[in-house]
This record gives sequence, structure tokens and C-alpha cells, in this order.
Amino acid sequence: MAMLALLGLAVLVVPAAQAAQVTINLTTNGLPVGGSKAAGYTWNMGAMNGLGVGTPAANVTIATPISATGAIYESSINFVISGLPGPHLTAIKGFVSTPFPAAAVNALRAVGCSNNCGAAAGSYAVLGNSLATAATLQTSTDNGTVIGNIGIQALNLNGASAFTGSATVTVSIVALDTTNGNTDTVTLAITVNSQNAMRLALSTGAAAPNCTVSPANNIGPYSINFGSVNGVGVTSSACVQTTGTNPVVYFTNYRVTPTWSGFTSGTNGTLTAYVSTDFVNNTFLKIREAATSAGLTTNMSTNAGAPQTLGTAGAIVSATPLSRVLGVAVTPNNTFVPAGGGTSDSAVITYTLMVP
Repeated sequence: MAMLALLGLAVLVVPAAQAAQVTINLTTNGLPVGGSKAAGYTWNMGAMNGLGVGTPAANVTIATPISATGAIYESSINFVISGLPGPHLTAIKGFVSTPFPAAAVNALRAVGCSNNCGAAAGSYAVLGNSLATAATLQTSTDNGTVIGNIGIQALNLNGASAFTGSATVTVSIVALDTTNGNTDTVTLAITVNSQNAMRLALSTGAAAPNCTVSPANNIGPYSINFGSVNGVGVTSSACVQTTGTNPVVYFTNYRVTPTWSGFTSGTNGTLTAYVSTDFVNNTFLKIREAATSAGLTTNMSTNAGAPQTLGTAGAIVSATPLSRVLGVAVTPNNTFVPAGGGTSDSAVITYTLMVP
């Protein structure tokens, strides 16, 4: 008798679970973000220079303090994280994937800081050129929006390495799942307009006599107060001394620091000055200026077309302070009777820096 045996086999297939994928996008927080994830995001940071002189573009801040190396221009941006499985966290890193063009690469560099550092210049680090050397922009974050700060440092350079003009660098921003190692990347192309700049700063002399030059910044306009002066050299101010008799010259030490950045000539400059607004009582009050008190022998020019040269023409070095002496020559005058025993008077000196 024939026998038939039937055997059933049920096959169960379980699809492998697909690892969740972290995703990053960029949106505006400070400087407007253009472009898209697919095409690449864009920023235009506007004009900048190595001295941090002038007003930056809207929504761009100059980080402080400004170092001798150069000025950092920064803005905030939103990092939008999604798709991160709980309880995973992500670190956000940035690196330069397309550098500035060769002409600008030594004068401009992309920088970033971690955890929304704002405008604290000391917190910024130069972005590397690969993920292995990337700077951390956020150390640990979940799904949602966090703020980061990215900037460009315009280096304080002159000569062959200096650069002026428009230039673009592309920064890759990577969200890294710190649990499973998955990543997602967006790009941000940052365009800047690098400019040259000049600055003249006056400050109080290092050695006595040294009346205070105020304000104590690199902006000005500046002022200095000699106190009471007279034709016989009797002084009531501790910050001045006198020399000579007719006229008697009250003098004080001060410093002038000319600085410039972004000039490709690499040569030195020329510094001049003249009295642009004279004393009201200029028949017996005159401004004098020299390298030393012994040099206070002639009155400063009041002619803008024929100013006095400070130092040696064509030999002024950028960022090198010049120690100078400023004087007020008082000629004895018995016909002038000040109201109330004294009267205030002032003069204005205009300084001009010329760089080839």
C-alpha cells in the first residue's frame, strides 16, 4: 500500500533593522543664510580688514579683543538636527572643504568656536581642512535647533601676502552621531570683501612728563589738557615741564602709533601733522611738536598744504609707536588780561598717514 508523507516548513524572515540617520540643515540666526542643502548654503559677510576698522556688515560682529594677528568677523547660525534616535547625541564639526583662492589663502582663514561662544575672540579656532582636523562647533546636542558661531579672520598683513578683493571659502559642517558613527554633511560657502585699512592712534607718553591722552582707545578723537600756562613758566600741572624763556614752552611726552593692513606695496609710510584749528589767542599761544623737548624750537605749521613731517618721510613702520613731544609756546604778553584771572583756549592738530 502506497503511503504519502507531507511535511510543511514555515520560513520566517525578519528584515534587518535600518540604522536611524542623523540629518543636519542650516537656517538663519544672525547673518541671512542663502541657498539650500542640495545646492549648498551661502553667507555673504561683506567688508572686512585686518585691523577691524570701521563698521561690519549687518548681523556680523567683530570679535574682541582684536589681536595683532588680525580681526575676527563672526556671526551666529542655526544648526537644525533631526532623525537622531534617542538617546543618541550628535557632535557638530566644521572644516574647510574648498579653501580661499591662492591669492587670498594667506590673508584670510575660516574660524569657528564651540557651544555658541559669541564674540569672544579667544574662543575661536582655525578650521582644519579635513574631518580629522575639524573644529568642534557643538559638543553634544539632541534633535532640534542649536546655535553655532562661524567666522573669518582677516589677517593683519602687508606685502606679498596681503590681499584685497572678493573671495569665497567653503566650510563643510558635519553632524556626527556619537553612538553609531553615522554622519550627515552640509556646506556653507562664505564670501567676503577683504579691504586694506589704516589707523592712527594717540596715547599717553611712557615717561614723565606725560599728560593723559584720552580716550585710551584706537579710535579717537583725542584730547590732552596742559592745565594752566603763562608767560613766565610757572606751572600748576604735574604732567608738563617747561623750557626756554621767551617764549616759554610747556611740553609733555606722548605717542603716535600708525598702523596699516592689506597694502601689497610692503613699503613704509609717511606721517605728517598740522594745526587745523589754531588757538583763539594765537598771537602769543603756539603749538610745537618734535621728537625731543630740545627740538621744540619752531611753531607747528597751520597750512594743510605744507604740514610738518613726523619722523622720517617714507620710513614710518606699521604698528611701531613713535615717542614724540608736544608743546605749547607762550610768549609773555602784558596787554592781555584774562577774565577772572584765566581763560580756556584750545587748538586742534590733524595727523595724516600716507602709505604707498
